[in-house]
Amino acid sequence: MNTTSVSFNYSLRPARFLSVEGKSNVNIYKQKNLTAPELSSDPTTDWEHLLKLYVFPAKGWMLSVKNELFHTNDKSIGVNHFLDLAIGYKAKRWELSVTANNLIDTSEFERRTLGNTVEWYSITRLRPREVLAKWCLDL
Repeated sequence: MNTTSVSFNYSLRPARFLSVEGKSNVNIYKQKNLTAPELSSDPTTDWEHLLKLYVFPAKGWMLSVKNELFHTNDKSIGVNHFLDLAIGYKAKRWELSVTANNLIDTSEFERRTLGNTVEWYSITRLRPREVLAKWCLDL
């Protein structure tokens, strides 16, 4: 098995009210059969991208958007995308935030593989769609 991984991370603060963070990964897998080269596989390329935007519209307030995207050249796997939104307010001794996770409702990861003698199908349950409220107090 030959594996190649490349990653790119970045973090920017282009304005006082805006912050951007991101990451992209690519993983390339290739199985190579040294005794029977005809049994070697074609390369599989998996991409994963993450983008976070933070907006600070006024003192104490923060809005955030988080995007995650996974795609691959493996035809048995689809594209998976997640989107999370949050709004929060922070005072001197307390903080209140509301987060909405998985707004697109990507709740399952499906994969189907057809072999010579068997068809294999799997479903992986991913994170749920949810809304969370959080209140923190400094004592």
